[in-house]
Order: sequence, then C-alpha cells, then structure tokens
Amino acid sequence: MAPGVSKDFTEVAQIGAPDALPLEGMLLWELLHESLPEMFPTATAARRACRRKGRFQVVVGDLGEIGTCSTLVRRPREPITVLEHVAQIPEPLRLVHHDSSVVVVMKPAGLTMHGAGERTLQGLLLTHPSLRPGSLADNAAPKEFCPTPAHRLDAPTEGLVICALTDGALRHLHAQFAEHSISKRYVAVLLGALTEERGTIDEPVDDKVACTEWKVIWRNFSTSYGPLTCVDLWPKTGRKHQLRKHMANVLGFPILGDFRYTPEGIRTQKGVALYLVAVEVAFCHPDTGRLLHLSIDVPSRFHAMSPDVSVPVSLDPVERLARVVKAGQRQHPMFKERWARHCEDTCSAWRDPKRHSLDSLNAFFAKVEVDYPVLWTEYQRALG
Repeated sequence: MAPGVSKDFTEVAQIGAPDALPLEGMLLWELLHESLPEMFPTATAARRACRRKGRFQVVVGDLGEIGTCSTLVRRPREPITVLEHVAQIPEPLRLVHHDSSVVVVMKPAGLTMHGAGERTLQGLLLTHPSLRPGSLADNAAPKEFCPTPAHRLDAPTEGLVICALTDGALRHLHAQFAEHSISKRYVAVLLGALTEERGTIDEPVDDKVACTEWKVIWRNFSTSYGPLTCVDLWPKTGRKHQLRKHMANVLGFPILGDFRYTPEGIRTQKGVALYLVAVEVAFCHPDTGRLLHLSIDVPSRFHAMSPDVSVPVSLDPVERLARVVKAGQRQHPMFKERWARHCEDTCSAWRDPKRHSLDSLNAFFAKVEVDYPVLWTEYQRALG
C-alpha cells in the first residue's frame, strides 16, 4: 500500500501503457478515461477519481505518489494503480425469507462465510436484530438457536445462501444437499463469445465428480473486454470453486472479474466483485416439508454489460468507431499491428484512432472485416 493511502482502500485495476502516449505526456485523468472507459465512462468521472478524498485513489509510480487531476504521466511509463474505497458490508443483512428454523439471506460480495467476526456471514447472522430469539415473525424463540450457513459461496461471489437456525434444521438441509435435492441457479458473465446455446459439463473438480449445466442468456461486446456471454448456471454438485473452474478450465470462458482463474493475456480487472451471483434456490422446509422456491433480481452491474446498454448516441461516429478500434487493440495483438500498419500506410503520425478521420476508420475496418468478424459487427453497430 502506498504511503498516505488508508487501509480502507483496495486495488481494483492496473493500467498498461498506451501506444499513443504523447512524448509531452498525458494528464492522469485523460489516461484513466481512455484506458478504463467502463470504470470512468466520462471525463467528469475520471476527474473525480483523481480527487484525494473521493471514492477512488490513483497511485502513480513505484514510490507510491497519489495522483491528482494535474498529474502528468510521462515516458518512461510509470505503473498506474487504481484503488477503491472498500464498501462497508450492509448491516443488517437482507433477509429474503426467515422463520423459526430457516433463513435465506442475500450475501454481499467480499463477505466470507464462517467465523464469529463482524466480517463473516455467520457473525452477522448472530447479531441480526430480526433473528434474535423472540424477534422472529412467529415470536417464538427457536430451540438451540445457532444460525449457521448450510452451504458455502466463495467470498467474491454474491447471492442467496440458505442458513439454519437450529441443529435439527441444519441436519435436514445437509441431508438434502447430500441427496442433490436442493436446486440452485447462478448467473455469470463470461469472457468470450460462446457459440453453442446450452450444454452440460461433467468434469471432476479436485478429483471429485462434478457436474454443471449452462444456458446462454445473451451475448454482447465490451469496449474493455471484447466479446461477453451471460449464462445461467445450474451446479448439480457442490465442489469448491466448481463453477469458476468449469467455466475457465473446461469451457474455456472464464468469468469476468475472476482474477484467480483467468489465464494470463486475457484482460480483466483485479479485485472487483466477481460477475457471478446465486439468484435462485429451491428446497424443502425442514419442519413442514413444503417446497420453498426463492429468487432475487440480477444486480444492476450485470445489466450494464447487457446488449440493452449501447454506446451513447450522443457520441459522434469517429468517437464510436475509435472505441471499437481500442477494444480490438486490447483484445488482439495482431489487430493492434494491423492498426499500426494502417497508420503508417495513411502517413498518419497519430496512433490514437480519435485523431483519424471517419474515412480513415472506415477504410481500416474494410481491411479487417474477414479476419475479425466480431469487431466488424461492432463496427456496423457503432455506425448505427
């Protein structure tokens, strides 16, 4: 952690050096806006990130200088690290369902499962005002009150967790999990364009039988990450990191934000919440035997990646096409070389696509149409 940076900040992104960095340098906020358009979509957002007392802090150079709007980034390139203030875990937890035996909670991303501390799910259950003996909906204190998660979610994963309030309820829920009679559905955003619509993965995880079913919800293109695919996931077993490993290691499409399992060379952000959420559970109530089917909405950040969110129409055509060129450079080394050759062929001293004319950009995409069909599709969408 850099000097002067509070421990309440965590690293969320690192910026690679842009090829078009002018010899005279570039203001830090301009570099943030250009390099991280989804995190800082406007110039105003990038300037705010450079305020020392805001949500973000930007560390420039190996010595850990905290950058400001007036910081000039020069050659040779200094490392740039973006830090974000750690959000406080909301208290009390959101209860999706609760009675005297069972509670289903919405676990925030970043919260670990077990332990008595304030930063664990079990610790927050013990102190939740609505779960204290005598405060439940039926005003009946559960016997042997001991709120305990009946299964686990990885710390970076958010979503529904089934918890027992008594030892008897916990044993009943564990038996249902052992029989695979409890169903769960997750939603994930994957890096890459899945061509098939659905499938089943039967591949061991840590030498144990593991099975995951998946189905495509939508496909889109991100100016920062390239092609994206949103999928429904139904784990039929409950191995550690099963969904993350099946997506990255078997299917070949890691989950967006999964810094641990994303192969080197694939662009993702470090430290941000994983694009994986448990949205639906179904199980039999331990006391009544009645089927409980509970669900939540997908978080808003998932919608921000969906095809329903397009490039702002207020941008002029050159700006829209420039975003597609920059996305291609980040995703494909050969595309980057093709763009450099195009700049040389047109006798342009500028590698920044925003400094090119519309005719120059159109001519470049005509050259790469066959080799990069996904980018060609985004080029056509950008033209409107």
